[in-house]
Amino acid sequence: MAHGRGVADAAPAPRPAIPPAPARGGATPWTIGVEQQFLLVDARTREPVSRNATVSAADGQPVASAIARGPYSGVTALGDRLRDTRRRLVRAAWARGCRLVATGTAPLSAARDGRDTRAEPGTGDRAADGDTYGCHIHMGPFDADTAIEISNRFRPWLPALLALTANSPVRHNADTGYASSRYLRRSTTSPVSGPPPLFDSPTEYRQLTRALISSGLVARSDMIRWDLRVAPLLPSLELHMPDIAGTVDELTLLADLCLALVRTAIADAERGIPPPRPPSALLRAACLRAATDGLRGMGIALSDGALVPAWAPVNDLLRHVAPALDAHGRAAIVAKQVAWLRAEGGGADRQRRIFEHTHDARRLVDLLAEQTESAW
Repeated sequence: MAHGRGVADAAPAPRPAIPPAPARGGATPWTIGVEQQFLLVDARTREPVSRNATVSAADGQPVASAIARGPYSGVTALGDRLRDTRRRLVRAAWARGCRLVATGTAPLSAARDGRDTRAEPGTGDRAADGDTYGCHIHMGPFDADTAIEISNRFRPWLPALLALTANSPVRHNADTGYASSRYLRRSTTSPVSGPPPLFDSPTEYRQLTRALISSGLVARSDMIRWDLRVAPLLPSLELHMPDIAGTVDELTLLADLCLALVRTAIADAERGIPPPRPPSALLRAACLRAATDGLRGMGIALSDGALVPAWAPVNDLLRHVAPALDAHGRAAIVAKQVAWLRAEGGGADRQRRIFEHTHDARRLVDLLAEQTESAW
């Protein structure tokens, strides 16, 4: 594999194979959850508004979260739940004179006074001025050994996932120059961020967590904001790096790839294949490059640090997880969505086409709202 293997921080230590997750009735009892953060804008001015409390209260249910149980067949159910969530929130927003927008940053302006303008109550992933909007993927349950093993094998693919999901190029009525300006801002507003280290054991993970807290850098374990982290309270993994996707199809593509990476990681561990060990600094550089260029530009090969077309790491990822996708009947669905992204561009590319054509952030907000509202 050109992208993930070939360069090591140090000689890999022998690692025992991990047992497969227990089965119930022939199915793996894993879950995948998607937590979304939406921008709310005033329907007239298109500027962010602070009406999350009233919109969140619609139907008396948690907004912007969905979970589907089961193996890959669960992604279809997850997509249905995501569409239902967007439909409910769109209607609640309209009833209160605002619109729901799926974008990583507010294009027209920002809540400079720290107001929370998201349609989902804060989850600790907000930058200082409260105008970034992300997507968290929750995967599990796994025991501690399995969670660390999966994290070690998942981490080299973070740049490819970020390139696929970048959706925040425009902020304050200007092109920021970054496909995911949210990721860059998140990296500078959290004391512990970026790709996670490679851990040789859960003990090493716990020791580092305690050391970070003892140092005073963070007060609690949930303030450690690695792009992929072992959940502080639950036996699961959390992916925090993606911008919120403009469409539900892009969200389900991300869910498919995450589950395929989990299954591939466990299969490789069972076969005794050591985890890739790209240098941490190079992995972080690759993530920053993905946040800058998205799918239209260059990426970084983790094998040697060379600049490659932005799609090259994504293509490596697709080859890496192809057996898992095929085994669970998702290969054709993923291929169709990837083909659409190749033709239409990622979220950042689509935003830029609109903004470069209109030079009007109000029009961009309108079209992003229409995209969000037509999610079903």
